[in-house]
Amino acid sequence: MTIHNVIQGTLEWRQCRSGKFTASNFDKLFMGKSTVGYQNLVNTVVFERITGSVAPSYSNDIMKRGNELEAEALQRYELETFSKTSKVGFVEHNEWIGASPDALVGENGLVQLKCPLHNTFIYYLLYPNKAKDEYLYQCQGEMFIAERAFNDLFIYHPMLDPITIRIDRDEKIIADIQKELTIATELAIQRIKTIQEKK
Repeated sequence: MTIHNVIQGTLEWRQCRSGKFTASNFDKLFMGKSTVGYQNLVNTVVFERITGSVAPSYSNDIMKRGNELEAEALQRYELETFSKTSKVGFVEHNEWIGASPDALVGENGLVQLKCPLHNTFIYYLLYPNKAKDEYLYQCQGEMFIAERAFNDLFIYHPMLDPITIRIDRDEKIIADIQKELTIATELAIQRIKTIQEKK
């Protein structure tokens, strides 16, 4: 494990992530292999490795809002849980795999911050297990890469009481993630070789 002390969202951070499978996309590993989501994930890694550049990423107003509220959400998390956190840039597992946890918690934990719009927040209030399921592979993947024991999914809205869902490390799920990462990495390597042989 290697920690890169870069500021998340910067060009330097994007360059650290380039050509890697990152935890925020680990859910796509469990889509069908023929789905657009899975194929796009692998092809993005292939593109970045061949060109040495950072592929354009999708962003919308909701995602920008989440980024703007992140510092406020982290402060609220510390107050709610009496936890001490520290920011982290990019955590590299190896040359193919990495993650960008929102913050380290103490010696053994992580926190994953989500700042959805009101409709989604109310949905998560009513059905917290849906939120846990939606971000399970990201949270477990971050624990695997950062070598941590728990990941608190902290869902924040400035006008409502926050939701804290403790997700403990699950070795079975992590083993499943590792298996799928091996398959995806081998596929990326195969595609890079095929493309290079066509030159």
